[in-house]
Amino acid sequence: MKTAVVNVIEVLAVSGQSDGLRQPIDQMLKTLSAIPGCLAYHVMRSAKNEDLWIISGYWESTAAMHSHFAHPALNDLGRLLDCHTVNRVAADSFTSNAP
Repeated sequence: MKTAVVNVIEVLAVSGQSDGLRQPIDQMLKTLSAIPGCLAYHVMRSAKNEDLWIISGYWESTAAMHSHFAHPALNDLGRLLDCHTVNRVAADSFTSNAP
């Protein structure tokens, strides 16, 4: 199935606190990957800055992506990012321009 839309979350951890994010992020992504319309969810850690993480979700439609924003697992992400281990969070979404 073709990816129609991607959501991206950039997380910058407090220096030295990044290792504690991996397990909760992996657990959340396991749950979110099972949502209808989700093609994949991935997390990557920067090779140049070990405190920088990119979380990307790939969706078959904009509607599927929007509906996942109400999923309880995203509350877990909110709590994780609201703790004292994260300096900055940025989010955006991107749509395919291909026909």
